[in-house]
Amino acid sequence: MRRAKTPAGQARAVAGFRSRLDDAAASLRKLEVSPVDRAPHAALAGALAVLAQGYGSLGSAAEHSQHDRYATASAKIRSGRDAAAGALADLRAAGYDQLPALASPALAALRSRPKPKRAAPTPTTPSIPAPAATPVPSAPSYTPPQQPSIPQSKYGPRKGSDG
Repeated sequence: MRRAKTPAGQARAVAGFRSRLDDAAASLRKLEVSPVDRAPHAALAGALAVLAQGYGSLGSAAEHSQHDRYATASAKIRSGRDAAAGALADLRAAGYDQLPALASPALAALRSRPKPKRAAPTPTTPSIPAPAATPVPSAPSYTPPQQPSIPQSKYGPRKGSDG
């Protein structure tokens, strides 16, 4: 679990613990033992079930990066380990001297989700502004020259004029 670099990696590592602990608890419950040994066996099976639940909660909290749930699950695991150690001590006292020691993998701190890598800025071609449209002077409007008017007399056209 310490080698896991991401919360998802921690969750995958913990999933294996949970299934092995569930299997061990189920195997213990199937054993036929003397009435004197039933209580310590049941206590050990119960402690293993608590450990399995704790590791399941730990994996879920790791997967979702929930620090509070991770801390709660870690406390449940410590409680389950203490109960399992007590049950193993009772079984040893009852004569089961060849029991394995309880493995105690250290719980790693919850990893933070990796920060997304920033995408490299995409190179852009410098924009060259388009030349501004130069206003074209408009040609002056053409007005044909006015022909001088021939003065008219108030009595009509003059004689000798074409008019």
